[in-house]
Amino acid sequence: MIKELTKGDISIFVVALGFVLSLYVIFWSTGGDARHAHVNVVGKKQVILDLKEEISIKVEGVLGVSIIEVKDGKVRFVESPCSNKVCIRSGWLSQVNSLAACLPNGVSLYLVGSKARFDSINF
Repeated sequence: MIKELTKGDISIFVVALGFVLSLYVIFWSTGGDARHAHVNVVGKKQVILDLKEEISIKVEGVLGVSIIEVKDGKVRFVESPCSNKVCIRSGWLSQVNSLAACLPNGVSLYLVGSKARFDSINF
């Protein structure tokens, strides 16, 4: 048997919905445009690239050299010695928390902005 909803039931539902929507905005929204790209190589010091500069760098990984390009506030893998080329197919990255990695070569890119934002899938 279904009872009718009371004013209290409706107000609790509205408060809960507002709470869930605010959590979405706080934790799952994109972080906007990135400012820096962190290049990580297994066993080596992290390199930080400013996305305002146009640059192409060669990074020595486990299998060989990966080439990373920064242009117009975006970054991408241009070349990599891996066989499946998933890192290259990731394309241009520009949003905070974007990630591209060449796992066989041990090289990864991670974009950050002015505020650190964490994504439970990546961390």
